[in-house]
Amino acid sequence: MSSTVKRALISAAVAAVIYLLGPVVIRYTRSYNIYVEAILLLAAVIGGGCCWIGSR
Repeated sequence: MSSTVKRALISAAVAAVIYLLGPVVIRYTRSYNIYVEAILLLAAVIGGGCCWIGSR
């Protein structure tokens, strides 16, 4: 497996972990809030991107 594919998989895994564990970290309740969801998605994308850039 090439290093680019490994980096992509690790970055996607980091983004998924941030997105899935974000509500636990901020103690988010069950009520749906579009702004909190948007911030969680943005944090996951930024985290995955930082992992991608930092792995070079």
